[in-house]
Amino acid sequence: MNTHKENFELWFCEIVKPLYKNGNAGFTLLMITFPLLERYLRSESGTNAGDFKSPFFRSLRKLFPVLENDTVARRFWNVFRNAILHQATLPKQEREGVRVKAGLLSSKGERRCRNW
Repeated sequence: MNTHKENFELWFCEIVKPLYKNGNAGFTLLMITFPLLERYLRSESGTNAGDFKSPFFRSLRKLFPVLENDTVARRFWNVFRNAILHQATLPKQEREGVRVKAGLLSSKGERRCRNW
């Protein structure tokens, strides 16, 4: 019987490894790995499901220092959860007449998340 670590490696690590070589796989990698990241961050921060509070975003900012503060981290995470995960796309600037923050994916190593 496999351990949790062995299952994780078999079910996720070994599956996504080949995708790293594909320059067009970033979006797919996000969709696969960010739910795992959320689970990790919830454990790390002691945050319950559906309860996004400062400890969760502080843990997220440790991994992504480009997220300057909790407000930016929350906006970033909302783009992921409400657009990439639920809609399989990045949000547009306007949705049904409501202005929303646009999402951006970049492999260029942007230093700051400006205009969020």
